[in-house]
Amino acid sequence: MTKPGSETHAAHLFELVWSTLVDVLGMATTATLFRKAAKNTAMLKPNIKGLEGFAITRDGLEFCYTLPTCWQQDDVASVEALRFLLEAALYPLLTELTGTVVIALLERSPELRRQGDIPTNQA
Repeated sequence: MTKPGSETHAAHLFELVWSTLVDVLGMATTATLFRKAAKNTAMLKPNIKGLEGFAITRDGLEFCYTLPTCWQQDDVASVEALRFLLEAALYPLLTELTGTVVIALLERSPELRRQGDIPTNQA
């Protein structure tokens, strides 16, 4: 469970995961993995609430993300949508690509661990 007083909105949690992955895998790989994870999430759970407006775009050599507006609020459904995206779609891709290395790194991140809303032990 999330600790009182911590930022719990999905946007903050996403940004923590995104920046960690960019540091380890690079921007292009991170963007590609999140794009694929979003597509997989849409196939696995087509009616999922909270992912409307999520997009990864490319402008030349730069990648940008657009997050759903509801991710800026302390909304349980938004955090659950992000958890599903991570657990069901991103973590399997990371496991295929890196084994358990990157997931273990995410699990050891003090900021992510403090949040308590990031899935763990998905290898």
